[in-house]
Amino acid sequence: MLRAVHTGNCDYLWTHHIPIAARAGLSPKDISGIRSGTCRDRHDQMVVRAVDDLTACSTLTQATWDELGQVFTDEQRMDLVFTIGGYLLLAMAVNTFGVQDEHP
Repeated sequence: MLRAVHTGNCDYLWTHHIPIAARAGLSPKDISGIRSGTCRDRHDQMVVRAVDDLTACSTLTQATWDELGQVFTDEQRMDLVFTIGGYLLLAMAVNTFGVQDEHP
């Protein structure tokens, strides 16, 4: 989710979800890695690569699909594509509608 809204240039959703990510157990280094695209965790890096593939090409490369298949079922990979797409769409809508932080 964080990588999707980052690549969607949506500061509102990025800043809104940082505290949620921290409560879910992501460290500041984890969050920084997601933002930069270089995660220490192998699974996180695979998901970042999936987001990057989808935003660059509107599809996953075969290499990314196969790598995800090493740890995720087909259904989980499909869910990942829909989740990424949903957050990219949300980022586009927030940016287009000019949603501002309610607590600046």
